[in-house]
Amino acid sequence: MVTWDSAKFYNAGSPVAEFQAIILDETDPNGNNVIVFIYKTPFTTSMTGSIGFENSTGTMGNAYTGALSVGTTPDVENFNPGVVIFNSFLVGDDPDVVVLGSGDDVLFSATLPFDVKFYGVTYTAGSTVRISTNGFLSFASITLSYSSNDEIPSTSAPNAILAIWWDDNVVLGSIRHKVIGSAPNRKWVILFDRVRRFGFTATGGNAKFQIIIYEETSTTTGDNKIVFSYNTTDFGSRTPDATIGIENQGGNTGLPYTGSRITGTQPNISSILPNTSILFQTDDFTSISEASRSVKVSISKDHIKVDGKAKVEIYDVLGKRVFSSEVENSKISLKDLPKGVYFVKVGQKTYKIVR
Repeated sequence: MVTWDSAKFYNAGSPVAEFQAIILDETDPNGNNVIVFIYKTPFTTSMTGSIGFENSTGTMGNAYTGALSVGTTPDVENFNPGVVIFNSFLVGDDPDVVVLGSGDDVLFSATLPFDVKFYGVTYTAGSTVRISTNGFLSFASITLSYSSNDEIPSTSAPNAILAIWWDDNVVLGSIRHKVIGSAPNRKWVILFDRVRRFGFTATGGNAKFQIIIYEETSTTTGDNKIVFSYNTTDFGSRTPDATIGIENQGGNTGLPYTGSRITGTQPNISSILPNTSILFQTDDFTSISEASRSVKVSISKDHIKVDGKAKVEIYDVLGKRVFSSEVENSKISLKDLPKGVYFVKVGQKTYKIVR
């Protein structure tokens, strides 16, 4: 972790800006270390800067253009407080990548590299799944690519889906997939490269995003962890009208994404900010007892104090659980945790801390 403290623009403004670059001891789906930028206190005067990272030869990079930057690279004037997480993406000449193809309204088939449990149903390794150019994967035996997206949940087909960007898409590059890691910690990454919204007069479009299915199960239901990761989100000259979320086999239960990173709500999402990752977990909601309602929690960067009885879980920025225990009238030290951003779940409430 590298911290810039009391920074200012050269010969202008007050020295108050504070920000950090953190290289995590966690790898992304391509095997590279995850990079986190944390912005705390902005500059007091405008400047002209860049946010992002670049390889050693300057031939590849990732420029951040999301909501935290005031302006765009190389003309970023300032930043808003918040966190940016960078993940690397698959490259086209990787010999381990399986290329499915490209096109409009095309439905591809692929086989699962390991067992995947989804909403209580286990799909064994070698089972066939369908991947549509219209931005979703289905565990069901569908035969259509479904260019008209619907809300989630809906009993109408397709069901048992992972809808990363369900819309009337055209894939100009390719859909390709790859298995990363070794058992029991493999990840299956399905990349949609150079996507734009369909239209007879549509031009441009260079959106790139990927579905990541983890072999790891991290939910109370035992289902596999699922991540949607968006790199570039330029869908061309026609405004998208998309759905994001996951849905069970009957279409009566699902998790639509309606967070702050999108414009609009499903099934009419018109944009999503680049460099966004969404973690889906199919945890069931449970009733809250009178005892758990009376729990009092105080959190600092060094400890968690719980007055009462509750289950405490701590997750890092990648959704990996680093602590879990049932406690009662206890004080939990956080001093052994590496510096970074964590999410603390106490009972049914979640808190964010920055160490």
